[in-house]
Amino acid sequence: TSSDEDRDLPLVRYFDRLCRKFARQHQIRAYSSDEAYFLIQDSFWDIVLDILGKLIEQDTRAARGPKNIFYRLTQPEELLNPSADDVESRTLRARIVERAREIKPTNS
Repeated sequence: TSSDEDRDLPLVRYFDRLCRKFARQHQIRAYSSDEAYFLIQDSFWDIVLDILGKLIEQDTRAARGPKNIFYRLTQPEELLNPSADDVESRTLRARIVERAREIKPTNS
């Protein structure tokens, strides 16, 4: 598990918020009318996409008009709170924390 200090890193806070949103909403539409659209506009989104890879599914389909991209995260609850025997989720979460430490702003 991440320490409290790690959970306060901006990327980790973003990742946790994203996981909670996917757990509640199941998908995010890449369109400004989606209440979670701001999350995929965040600069951390590309970092998370790179780390999670195939766990973020992308689907393009029409939804009341032109085609839109929909994103879905498999296992958001497990990524948020991985069990002791869930090696994949624990490893991915550790990669998020490691990357967050790399980009942690320095205090002057």
